[in-house]
Amino acid sequence: MNFFILFLLLFSHSLCKSIRHSEIDSCDDTVNGIGIEWDGEDDKINSKFYKCYLKLPKTKLNYVNESCFSIDVPYHYCVSKKIIYSSSVPTSGSHRPNWPVYGEYLYCPPQRWLHALEHGAVVFLYDPCADEYEIEIFRSIAQKCLRRFILTPHSSLENDSLFTIVTYGCKLELTNLIGNEKIVTDYIKVSLQN
Repeated sequence: MNFFILFLLLFSHSLCKSIRHSEIDSCDDTVNGIGIEWDGEDDKINSKFYKCYLKLPKTKLNYVNESCFSIDVPYHYCVSKKIIYSSSVPTSGSHRPNWPVYGEYLYCPPQRWLHALEHGAVVFLYDPCADEYEIEIFRSIAQKCLRRFILTPHSSLENDSLFTIVTYGCKLELTNLIGNEKIVTDYIKVSLQN
């Protein structure tokens, strides 16, 4: 057995483990070909997506931006097809047939978490260089507020935000979490009612 496949089977909790549907296993078995989701080989996850390489200066700016977009048609594509988005943080669109198991990940790509959004999950993205204390607050909000959530680092957040909460068709971007906790929880409550 390939060492990488064995590694995935034993330690898949840290990668984006997906719920599998037997009728689509041949096109997306959640193991083979998944390197296309992070522009790498299956056995070499590029750590640029989830590790901090350039510590960000502390910003005093308090940027908070909520935006909603028209829903893109959600086609399911097998892992043999590369999916490209017009935004580094898409809120809808094409994705893989299998969606991720809810929870926290070392890295979960948009091709997976977009499908979870379609099923009512909330995705919590944070810059890997964000303040550890604020990441812990972010984690706590996700775990205390929701059962269906994905929490993952994402090194390509937009508008210099360090935290982004994504719901189906919408997102909330923030540079600071401290002092904005109520904005985050209110956004989640409103989003889940729609």
